[in-house]
Amino acid sequence: MNTLNGTDDFFVKTDQLDGETDWKQKKCIQFTYNKFNQEVSRDKFFFENDYKNYSFECEKPSKEIYKFSGRMTYKDILTGEEKHEGIDIDKCIWANTKVTSGAVYAFVIYTGWQTRMQMNMTNAGFKLTKIDIELNFLMFVILILMCLLALNMVLNKGFDSYSFIFFIRYIVMFS
Repeated sequence: MNTLNGTDDFFVKTDQLDGETDWKQKKCIQFTYNKFNQEVSRDKFFFENDYKNYSFECEKPSKEIYKFSGRMTYKDILTGEEKHEGIDIDKCIWANTKVTSGAVYAFVIYTGWQTRMQMNMTNAGFKLTKIDIELNFLMFVILILMCLLALNMVLNKGFDSYSFIFFIRYIVMFS
């Protein structure tokens, strides 16, 4: 990552990801920050450089939003030596975060269902409070008592071809 504001840090808001409204400070990858600021033209760094000299290794996608580990490997142009720089949670930003200071160039590692936001999406569960459960139980008890009382009234009258109609009438009358 790198910023256009001339410093090696920037701030992001992650309220869509974790519900926290505070700003989080993020750092640039030191190699890209140094390289970006040495180039005469910033466009030249991002569009004309040989990307075969850079590689990223990172952990498999996971639901953890506060943990990340990876490594950037690059060849030093002067010495030809291969160098490594660690990438942790402070040097990465997730999808659905907002950059609050300036603009940021970044490498995209996870997309689609591999993003932390998509992996943490679940169907909302059905929630009942204690009062909902108690009221449902009371309504069930009242319904059973009403049916028993209506059945008792039909039995006292005696069974005939209209007994079912009288049973329904009693239930409507008791409700």
